[in-house]
Amino acid sequence: LFDVREDDKIVNMFPFAPHLAFWQVVFGGLAANALVLSTGGGKALGTAGNISSIVKMQPAMILGVPSYVYHVLREAKDQGHQMPYIRRVVLGASRVTLGFKQKLAELLREMGARDVAILGTYGFTESRCAWGECPTSLDVSSGYHLYPDKEIFEIIDPKTGEVKGEGEDGEIVYTPLDAHGTPVLRFRTGDYVKGGITYEPCPYCQRRVPRLSSDITRLSDVKDLQLTKVKGALVNLNHLTEILSDLKDIDEWQLELCKKNDDPYEIDQLHVYVSPKGNCDTEQLSRQIRSQMVLASELTPNEIFYVTREEIIHRLGIEQENKEKRIVDRRKEM
Repeated sequence: LFDVREDDKIVNMFPFAPHLAFWQVVFGGLAANALVLSTGGGKALGTAGNISSIVKMQPAMILGVPSYVYHVLREAKDQGHQMPYIRRVVLGASRVTLGFKQKLAELLREMGARDVAILGTYGFTESRCAWGECPTSLDVSSGYHLYPDKEIFEIIDPKTGEVKGEGEDGEIVYTPLDAHGTPVLRFRTGDYVKGGITYEPCPYCQRRVPRLSSDITRLSDVKDLQLTKVKGALVNLNHLTEILSDLKDIDEWQLELCKKNDDPYEIDQLHVYVSPKGNCDTEQLSRQIRSQMVLASELTPNEIFYVTREEIIHRLGIEQENKEKRIVDRRKEM
């Protein structure tokens, strides 16, 4: 699916851990008879070690958590490195928007890489498996290609349990056919997909397997915000994530949910921390952020703070955590 060749070299930047993505790459590399260097991500070799590994290995493919891959490549570019040998970037453990793919591709183009395929994956611990997109242009997603000989996917109405038809929205339900250990029949993932499953042959790679839409929301990302003292509102933070990831003038960002004046009895507030690119007009960028957030969620941030790249990297924990702290809910601390 990812067009891995036997002579390809691969750098795996997923963190060392009992981590699905890390082991998926290890065993996938063995099956493909490809040379894989697993760096352990930022906690093991650090950013300098990962950059050095890529420069020395000159891999055709790199894999990792989206934010960390972007961070490593951004640092490598700032150091003047060229990486024309990269053909594939495979991302996992976080949602990958089309805007983020284009931002990453632009960064790679500036480093000499052309026609790079940037591929998202979908997985969850209970499946001990992951599913990927096939290579397409950066403005479309092929959907995640499923394995019908290994599993049954269903899309259901999350309230009634009714099984939905082809292409219909609903909650993803998973049944493994050959799992060992602790398989669960009709496991409810808590993930909501728009566009459901399609059974038509893939128009990009021509495979005839079912494909799951990549427009997936983790229901845990839908937060109840008490925006006034009278009533609250459910806000899908994925919508805000998409906006901030797609804006070209934003390098890195973080959302923070807190209480006004740090008072647990006060209303909720939304703060946005932004590290802007270059010498962009921050006033214009603030207007863009506010207007697009209102359109997407009828919500506007109470404060937008502009911080240095070093500060946002520290806030996100990109070099210390297995997964970045993209959305921080401080309300529980009050």
